[in-house]
Amino acid sequence: MNNILISIIVPVYNTNCDFLEKCVKSLLEQTYKNIEILIIDDGSNSENLKKYEKICSVSNIKWIKRKNFGVSTTRNYGIENANGNYIMFVDSDDYLEVDACEKMADIIDKQDIDVIISNANKVINENKEFYNSKINESKMLNKMERKKLIDSIFLDGIGGSTFYFADTPWAKLFKKDFLNNYKIHFETELKMGEDGIFNFEAYYNSKSIYFMNDSIYNYRVNEESVCNKYNEFIVEMYFKILKKYNDLFDKYNIKDYRENYDYFAFRQLRKQVIKYFCNNKNSRSYKIRKKQFLEVKNSEIYKNSIENLDLKKLSNSRKILYFLIRYDMFFILNKIF
Repeated sequence: MNNILISIIVPVYNTNCDFLEKCVKSLLEQTYKNIEILIIDDGSNSENLKKYEKICSVSNIKWIKRKNFGVSTTRNYGIENANGNYIMFVDSDDYLEVDACEKMADIIDKQDIDVIISNANKVINENKEFYNSKINESKMLNKMERKKLIDSIFLDGIGGSTFYFADTPWAKLFKKDFLNNYKIHFETELKMGEDGIFNFEAYYNSKSIYFMNDSIYNYRVNEESVCNKYNEFIVEMYFKILKKYNDLFDKYNIKDYRENYDYFAFRQLRKQVIKYFCNNKNSRSYKIRKKQFLEVKNSEIYKNSIENLDLKKLSNSRKILYFLIRYDMFFILNKIF
């Protein structure tokens, strides 16, 4: 087992130093020792991070400082420069359980696997919340389970979704040769949603996906970055995300994920209502915001998905929101949000 080298890629950008320290410590304390750690500083401007360059001078850690290119370019750089047989991504404010690498290495030592996925924990104010997928045993996924994994990217943990965190690169292990052979990389023009697209291509092209029924990853929730935060560029970004998925459907001649993709498109439109069209930080007039909303909602990339959406997947509150969106009740949406 010890001849399997695992490369752990950690993008860093102005990370809270206490969080980064816990992250690095969790990597150094791994019970499996045949790992290399690539900490890639994506142009941080924090003076406090300089002390970690010295801490990370140990033999199996490489601290790489670069200009700010964004997390996608940083992860791609990590893949290109990793020496490992397998790639693991860890966000710099998260941390691993001490035996995470050992458990994964033990699995790939016994069989050839392209991707391993695992359960994970959410950490809120240092308290762990366990999120276990609906498959309750470690196993190689069959064809139907692999489809449910891809569906889970679109369903986001609701409406019969089988797997939590299906759209994140963390809590996963990817075979490097597999990624290179299929030219799977993070889309650098996207500022959000690139994780799900990366995983979609990996899951779809993989010959073998193993589910590990262990929570080996701890995801720290940044409560300041969620919910109602205003986003000036969200309309453009979500348009690019949906277009990329449609391009992939055409590239691989995929037809059997459209149903759950429709829910995904609705979810992206809902987020735009909250974070842009009806956000009180949007200084545009009501008339302009309504016009923009109708143009987006009635565009080709959203229109069919909204009209074809299976409402059984929605909670009662989201059904109400759906009807408000579908039937152009912008006045009520604006009052609510």
